[in-house]
Amino acid sequence: AGAGSLRAAIEGANSSSDANNLITFSVAGTISLISALPVIGNSVSIDATTAPGFDGAALVPVPMVTVDFNGAAGLVFGVGAQGSSLSGMALGDASDYGVTLNGSGITLTQNYIGLAGDGTALGNQMGGILISPTAAGNVIGTNASGVEGTISNVISANLGNGITINGGSGHTVAANRIGVSPDGTVDQGNAGHGIVLTGATSNNTIGGTVFVDAANGDVNDPTGDK
Repeated sequence: AGAGSLRAAIEGANSSSDANNLITFSVAGTISLISALPVIGNSVSIDATTAPGFDGAALVPVPMVTVDFNGAAGLVFGVGAQGSSLSGMALGDASDYGVTLNGSGITLTQNYIGLAGDGTALGNQMGGILISPTAAGNVIGTNASGVEGTISNVISANLGNGITINGGSGHTVAANRIGVSPDGTVDQGNAGHGIVLTGATSNNTIGGTVFVDAANGDVNDPTGDK
């Protein structure tokens, strides 16, 4: 966990005075942790789509970088991480949630949460994604291309809910596969619910009109992929 590691990169971003920090990846593979990563306390884009072999043009992009938490706590975006993003990464085997969002305006795209990069189960103990009451306006999945069938995140095989929105407001969940394999053909259900909204959360969009089929004007279904 020295220079060039994900841990060191997060520590560097946390101590940076820059408004926008970027973490990129020059190698692919599995990062096997022996302790929890630092809480992200500053705005940062963690962009694993830069890893060799990543195909961003695929309808369901396959992460080339897997983070195996090995029973440690999952990745946490703190309140100070407003405007951050996480892209192209597989995250699993956390003792709590794969990703926790305490900050606002954070975007998650092209990730596997609860699966390894090869699509095998690597469930997080308490659930896939937790959005806390301190957060607002987070985005879980996008389909900027407007191409039908595009999948942003795959959130499956977790031992709790796939996504828990516990308070806060203005969150968007769209263009995700939840509880199935990346190709959508195999049951890899989360042990709890797919999406849970609780804690008096309000003004959220689940599917909705975030994706509109350019060919016929149809809006998406709740998973946001068509």
